[in-house]
Amino acid sequence: MSSFVHSIKNKFKHRGHSQNKENTSAQETAHGDKKEFPVKAVTLVPEEQPMVEVLLECRAKMWAFNEGEWKERGVGNISIKYFPEWKQHRVVMIRDAVFKLCANFIITEYMVLKDKEDSPNSCLWVVNTQQPGGVYALRFRSAEDHATFLRVFEEVKPVHSQSA
Repeated sequence: MSSFVHSIKNKFKHRGHSQNKENTSAQETAHGDKKEFPVKAVTLVPEEQPMVEVLLECRAKMWAFNEGEWKERGVGNISIKYFPEWKQHRVVMIRDAVFKLCANFIITEYMVLKDKEDSPNSCLWVVNTQQPGGVYALRFRSAEDHATFLRVFEEVKPVHSQSA
């Protein structure tokens, strides 16, 4: 073996040895020699979140009317948020147990909220009156949360401009 190859092998043997063993990773070569390679720490940089103004947040349970029956969508915090970057209001609901989106709708002039006659803290929510489907039911923890949600929803709902 030439002295050049021998000197390179010695450099690789001693390069990875350090006081701090956490920053190295050992791998076996085909010949059974162990070489240690430095491992760089990975730091996660948080993504920039758009500026959001939370107008209302409360607890609710949501159902969707699909295929002729009511199906539960989830239980969690429902909020009305304003996104100044896009100049729009959204209804956002995140489920408690799994932290998945249950609702994420832009508030439009076509959305309709109606009180349910049989329950003081529930309402029916029609997302799009132009097409079939998109009917949801919300039940809030209290009648005060229900009334506040309806009030804020109607305040931020855009007015339909009728141009003839």
